[in-house]
Amino acid sequence: MSSTLFRIRLEDYDRFLMVGPHPDDLELGCGAAAARLAAQGKQVLFLVCTDGRYGRGHLPKDLTAEQTIALRQEEARRAAACLGVPVRFLDFSDGGFYEPRDLFLAIGKVMDAFQPQVLFVTDPQVRSELHPDHLNAGRCVSRLAVQARNEGVMAQYGLQGAPVRLLLYYASSAANFRYDVSGYTGRQRAALGAYQSQFPSGSARQKQVFRYVRVRQKLNGLAIGAAAAEDFRALTVDMMHGLPEADLF
Repeated sequence: MSSTLFRIRLEDYDRFLMVGPHPDDLELGCGAAAARLAAQGKQVLFLVCTDGRYGRGHLPKDLTAEQTIALRQEEARRAAACLGVPVRFLDFSDGGFYEPRDLFLAIGKVMDAFQPQVLFVTDPQVRSELHPDHLNAGRCVSRLAVQARNEGVMAQYGLQGAPVRLLLYYASSAANFRYDVSGYTGRQRAALGAYQSQFPSGSARQKQVFRYVRVRQKLNGLAIGAAAAEDFRALTVDMMHGLPEADLF
């Protein structure tokens, strides 16, 4: 079951690219949805934009940047395996130390190869979101979503384009779509548990994060009559340009 003011059925699509600014953002924002879609046989790909070198969390202070990057990528691989999805990494530095155009082109090249119909990314229009990596990822994917189907425009970037039909923002304050993830929240918790550098087992931080995710999913589930749901701001291709009324949905 899902709910929105307009009809969306994720089951109608086959290829989903889920873009995260850092390791662990995807698991938090759409991990249970990824697990459900993968279990249905859909092609789901996680793409992590930055290396997470500054998200040291509970890591030893003497760990080098290279060691931190390797550890966080290994955690991301274990987390993705819990959800049944593959993960790819771009090599941009955590903290916004790169040009957004380079990120745009790198994500575009992944889209060329994977040919997604549905994109997931952080919502760059949340007024309280200030992290440059979250904003950059959201803005780059938004541009790609609206232009990906125009071969002439994409050719100007040296890109092929992709048959994108739907954009879903996670971590949004303006959700208009809820997706039933009943039965898949356990896989999401297992995936989050793989991030011991961020959420050590039994720590106050882990308990806080698990509680937040659980409460949010229960409240979203109540809205659609499900045990648990994840919420998103959804835009179809018809809503991505020249339709200000889309903000009303």
